[in-house]
Amino acid sequence: MSIPCKSLLVLWIPLIILTSNAYSGIISGTGVLDKGSWDFSDTTSVSPESEDADFFVIITALTLTDAIPLETYIGTNYPAMIAVIRDSTFEELKFAPPDTSSLYDYDALMLPNQFYVIKTHEGHYAKFRFLKSPVQHPMIEYVYQPDGSRRLFDAIGVERYSWGAIKSMFRTNTSRE
Repeated sequence: MSIPCKSLLVLWIPLIILTSNAYSGIISGTGVLDKGSWDFSDTTSVSPESEDADFFVIITALTLTDAIPLETYIGTNYPAMIAVIRDSTFEELKFAPPDTSSLYDYDALMLPNQFYVIKTHEGHYAKFRFLKSPVQHPMIEYVYQPDGSRRLFDAIGVERYSWGAIKSMFRTNTSRE
């Protein structure tokens, strides 16, 4: 006569599951600065006078009738700060430089083929670059991190399950009838 076995043999194997977090916190996209400045938290163009503006474009010319601008600057609303990134590409930059870095300032000269990291007035980080000329309705590509960390990429989440969580997945009703 055989006795039914109610026990389960479980081998201890650490279980790590890779997940793609549905909301990793990163917001990315493109936008047109039709109002002259940008608010990353609302991902929209706003007026440069707006207290929500994280950065704005300043075009200098000799006279108001000059068709060719002399220089173009990107300015920030205090306490926001901006850094020109020269030693990386837009795609390769994964973390914003710490705000203690001497890279940050309150304005930056706009240069061709450059991209920028900004610490917004809310204390969040973003990287952006211009896709179209800043003279007539400039277009930007951006990556914004609203959680305050310096991480500027979508991460694949790694979840580690405890032994108790694994056992509870296989737990069955062991009460005798």
